[in-house]
Amino acid sequence: MKKIVYLSDVSLDIVGGAQESMKIIMNGLEKEFEFHMITPSSSKKVKNQIILDNYTNFVLKGKTKGELMKLLFEIRSEINKIKPDIIHVQMPSTMILVNILKTFRLISSKIKLIYTDRGVLDKYGNMTQKLIKRFSKNFTYIVTTTYNNRKIYKKNNIGNEEKLIVIPNTAGDLFDTYDPNVRVKIREQYNVLDDEIVIGFSGRYSPDKNWPLAVEIIKELEKRYKFKVVITIGTDRSEKEEQQVNAIIKQLEDLIGKEQLIALINVPIEKMNEIFYLSDIFILTSIKESFGRTAVEAMARKNVAYGTRIDGLEEVIHFEENKYTLVEELIKKMEENLISPEKLNHEKIKFYNHYLNNYNTKKCLNSHKEMYDSLF
Repeated sequence: MKKIVYLSDVSLDIVGGAQESMKIIMNGLEKEFEFHMITPSSSKKVKNQIILDNYTNFVLKGKTKGELMKLLFEIRSEINKIKPDIIHVQMPSTMILVNILKTFRLISSKIKLIYTDRGVLDKYGNMTQKLIKRFSKNFTYIVTTTYNNRKIYKKNNIGNEEKLIVIPNTAGDLFDTYDPNVRVKIREQYNVLDDEIVIGFSGRYSPDKNWPLAVEIIKELEKRYKFKVVITIGTDRSEKEEQQVNAIIKQLEDLIGKEQLIALINVPIEKMNEIFYLSDIFILTSIKESFGRTAVEAMARKNVAYGTRIDGLEEVIHFEENKYTLVEELIKKMEENLISPEKLNHEKIKFYNHYLNNYNTKKCLNSHKEMYDSLF
């Protein structure tokens, strides 16, 4: 069985699209390939995980030259023990570290390298962009999650038609089956009536996710319509971020009332699978979004999705009538869904079919299997 090594810049304890995507592929293709994952210190575990406990992360920024050299040689040691056929890096720092090892022939020249860019090329710092361009010759394939990002690579003369592959993210097999009974159960649990409309927001506590805009949208909607709100926010688990998130929750409670708000912090993906059944409409307010994984998860739970016109999110949302720039534009586009149950149900099915046709797990796994198989 061919061996494939993944690496994670950060602990698996931290919720993130890249970490979840890697786990989905490893679990889905474990009968086809032997996967290993090298990570910093993590309490969460996956099969064949090598944990370098001396590191809280593999992020290059902030580390001294001595620390970077030590990290580099520890990763090299583990790779040489595994003797993989493929190293598939999917985060910027480990992409750079593995390419240094490859460039200086510190790992076998027979190992094939693949890089999945789960961000957006022109949103990285200048140094990272230069290193990606410099190291691009080492990759057999460069995978982007959207055609938008692939276009940026081509514009910057990185990779050719054969090297650049688009494989969209998936929400994972947890989301591939829709169970109406779960919706009934979860809405009863949170005291949501059958005919109540619930609007959802979800994301990390980060400037990129633009939580102040979410508050503004809720404030303006509250003047016109009756609804409940469910928000789920992921933090770095520091006391500072917990306090900041609790301040947002308090602001929303004062705005629409405690009884109209369901607020949850650091919800694991297994639970999010159920939480998305609560909402009917899901809104992304991001100012930077390479893909929009939460939008895909919401679509899988028959949510009508709306998103800002940025990066790869536009591509994922797909329908022009569900993209917005200004709050008033969004509210105008939402209006019919908020007053017409028939229109709302029609839009829900539209987005559910969009998920099934483009972002289901089987399609994602098949694309990765075809890519790996092509190397042998």
